[in-house]
Amino acid sequence: MGHKKARIGFFGETVACMHIKRLGFSVVQRNRRCAGGEIDIIGKKGGLIVFFEVKTLDKHVYQNTGLVPEDNFTPAKLSRFIMACNVFIAKNQDLVSDDLGWRLDLVSVVLPEFLEERNIDRCIDFCEIKHFENVVSWGV
Repeated sequence: MGHKKARIGFFGETVACMHIKRLGFSVVQRNRRCAGGEIDIIGKKGGLIVFFEVKTLDKHVYQNTGLVPEDNFTPAKLSRFIMACNVFIAKNQDLVSDDLGWRLDLVSVVLPEFLEERNIDRCIDFCEIKHFENVVSWGV
């Protein structure tokens, strides 16, 4: 993965963490590697565990291609995401409430052109963020 792509992904995940914290979630883990793949963010709110996949584009790509970040969430990616989440749950049953269970969400982030690492915490208000809940049947 190129340096710029990795940097954009890191910034998108950081913005997504700030977004889900604003929604009342705590961040349990980031970038959890499992047998099935990687889970970008694992969050918890009450007894509900939510696995977040984050897709990010910078404003320049967004404006010049017509793509939106969620276009990169393909059925193959969803399949790997589900597999990674199942592996994580099988090894961490203690985190899951029998009443609430767990959910898979997608957070789509378009970063502003002026994003700088030193003030990423202030740029969240200039990002375009979409949050899709329960994406198990995404693209089906």
